[in-house]
Amino acid sequence: MTTNTSGFTLIETVATLMIVSIVAVGLVSVSSYLLNMQQIETTNDNLTQLRRGISGNPVIVLNEARTSFGYLGDMGKLPTTLQDLWVKGTQPAFTFNSAKKAGAGWNGPYLDVIPAEFAAARALDGWGNSLSYSMTPSVHPAIGATSLTRLASLGPDLTPGTIDDISIHFFEGDVNSRVQGYVKDTNGDVVSGVGLTLNYPQNGVLAEQTVYTDGTGYYNLVDIPFGNRSITIKPMLVLAPGTTVVSGGSSEDMKFTVKNYAASDLSVASLTLKYSISPTSRFKQLLIGGTSVYNSTTPRFGAADPLDPPNGLIGSTAPLGSPKNVKGTGLTGESLPIRLQSAVTDVADILIGRVGRGGSLVIEFRDFYNEVDNVDNDVPGVNFEVTLKNASGDVVGVVAVTP
Repeated sequence: MTTNTSGFTLIETVATLMIVSIVAVGLVSVSSYLLNMQQIETTNDNLTQLRRGISGNPVIVLNEARTSFGYLGDMGKLPTTLQDLWVKGTQPAFTFNSAKKAGAGWNGPYLDVIPAEFAAARALDGWGNSLSYSMTPSVHPAIGATSLTRLASLGPDLTPGTIDDISIHFFEGDVNSRVQGYVKDTNGDVVSGVGLTLNYPQNGVLAEQTVYTDGTGYYNLVDIPFGNRSITIKPMLVLAPGTTVVSGGSSEDMKFTVKNYAASDLSVASLTLKYSISPTSRFKQLLIGGTSVYNSTTPRFGAADPLDPPNGLIGSTAPLGSPKNVKGTGLTGESLPIRLQSAVTDVADILIGRVGRGGSLVIEFRDFYNEVDNVDNDVPGVNFEVTLKNASGDVVGVVAVTP
């Protein structure tokens, strides 16, 4: 008698169920992995879009130069909240000053989606949680640099401060630039005392910061936000290169000439003299434009002497009687556009004098004398700073002279 068996044995059934379970678990793991990767990708994409909204897209260039600077470029600061990127609210509207060639104000929205509800979705991570946006400065543990702003997701474990958090940081070098350069005349000589005003947005309003070139023609401005900015040249009265002369038997006299590169006439009503000579040294005579405005040994004057009403002279601020007028060029210079996109911006040499030169004024200090040792004091190598002001007290020139 032949026995015919069919179907699965118990062992075969158990084995089949185990295989099916293993495959099912594998499929769940793969599906979970793929879903997690999609959520991470969504989070990274939203972080990227927000970064570009905040500080622009460095990939967008025109004529080999970056042109996109986002909210930072227009407002001159990082947003207080992420919503500032797509909701104007009370933020000042963008305006452009054609004379200064610079603008400021909200010119959004700064994301690649227009409806507010879609823009708001950019502020969520792939798991549907709100991205955190902190403007509290903190030191990045990995690189030791100070982070001005941190934009972060809790990551897959939905727990803050763990290893799977996904974040981006805005460091000082990502936001602000040090702007520096030199001013020279048409002969290539450096020019000191040239005023330069940098025009840039500050809280959405066009602001300015003015500096003067030092004795080497160098200038620098710090903490200027990235973006398209401009420099307005205010040369005013500047030291004419090659005019500094030392004379006297002990080299105790100093003379130099200032020129007016400004468009309008400028008048000099007072000056401030700063220098350091040890032991204390004072001068006897001051001549402006060939006219003696002070000449006395009782007392002499120096960098920190008090007012001398009878003579109308202060050691640190000297009224010069009637103002001395210096003719202007009659020609207005233009503002120069510059682009800030790195932690340090080296501006090409700025040349003055191309639009013409105005009048000049000779300034002379005579007979510097060391009253401690009772000898004439030689002045070569001494750093002098002369600030010239008009009758209203406005600065019309800052001259650094080192004989």
